[in-house]
Amino acid sequence: MEIRGMALCILSAFGFSVWPLLARASGASPGWLALMVFIPAGLANLLISGQSLREVPSGRVIGLLLACMILDLMALLAYLRMLGGGYSFSGLMTANVILMAAFTSLGGVFILHEPFTRDKAIGLVLGCVAAWLLTKN
Repeated sequence: MEIRGMALCILSAFGFSVWPLLARASGASPGWLALMVFIPAGLANLLISGQSLREVPSGRVIGLLLACMILDLMALLAYLRMLGGGYSFSGLMTANVILMAAFTSLGGVFILHEPFTRDKAIGLVLGCVAAWLLTKN
């Protein structure tokens, strides 16, 4: 694996792991979380990728982007509810990350037509067992 890619992976994993813990510790409402975390992140992404906005997508691309928007909104609402609720936070957040990896792996197979290997199947089973163990009382 490329070192620069792995460094980005570690930085991303660290940020996505720690900010929800800080958000939960802050006691802020989901509205303030959206205002302080998600909106600035979206604006920063827009500024960074501004060059790529010159071409306007159409047809199938628009449909897929709309599906992305709906899925992301659904996930964001569930995520904010999880942050603000009285749930076992560290267990649920860890399970969330594991299940994201499982869904991404399955999506790679079904959407991107990547191979479904024996190792991938074992990893998915172990990930689901880990998610279950982390959230059971």
